[in-house]
Amino acid sequence: PMTTFAYPNPFVKSESSSIVFSNVPPGSTLIIYGPFEGGFIARWENNSGNDIIWDGTNPAGVAVASGIYLWQIEGTSTKGKIIIVN
Repeated sequence: PMTTFAYPNPFVKSESSSIVFSNVPPGSTLIIYGPFEGGFIARWENNSGNDIIWDGTNPAGVAVASGIYLWQIEGTSTKGKIIIVN
């Protein structure tokens, strides 16, 4: 099976406008958690199987802080880390 991955990693905001998640399984839910006590950052439900583009903002549209963020395909062992550098 294809493995979900995110790039660029590290995500350097001065060099890229967004992070791309590739090979996200159709029908799945992708969740991003922040570095501070695992706080929820973003969620995409019932994915089409196409790439997911994240601009590095929280639900309020504010750019997230530099740090290590965790992502997971909900209900699976598929997960990873993204380093964000402002």
